[in-house]
Amino acid sequence: MARPDLQPPAQPDEPPAQTEIQLPEMPQPDQDHSYESQTSTHTPIRQVQLLLSLLATGVGAAFGATLDLKKNLDQLDDFLESIGQPLISRIRSKLDNFFNMAYVSAGFLLLAFLCSVASSILSSLALQKK
Repeated sequence: MARPDLQPPAQPDEPPAQTEIQLPEMPQPDQDHSYESQTSTHTPIRQVQLLLSLLATGVGAAFGATLDLKKNLDQLDDFLESIGQPLISRIRSKLDNFFNMAYVSAGFLLLAFLCSVASSILSSLALQKK
């Protein structure tokens, strides 16, 4: 005796009706509606703008952090000298060299930002001429 749950499902007498799928019309090759033509000039400009904003943020953070750290270290050095503990004064020249190197690296970052701005302006002018 066969179990009812193990029997194959009953086959319908008629096949199901097939529905037609309407596809959207594709643009003709002579029309310029391709994805590349719509985004080819805008995407690189947006990427450059993102890069420039990151560089500008890095420049500001580098100069700001170096200035604040140097100022706080000067205040700490003055305080420690006032209480008779010249701990930082002994290594002051090395710390000044460290902060000067931080200013130099921030300056290179600023130079990179300015060169990128110039390149972006020249590129956008060249794209407008096309």
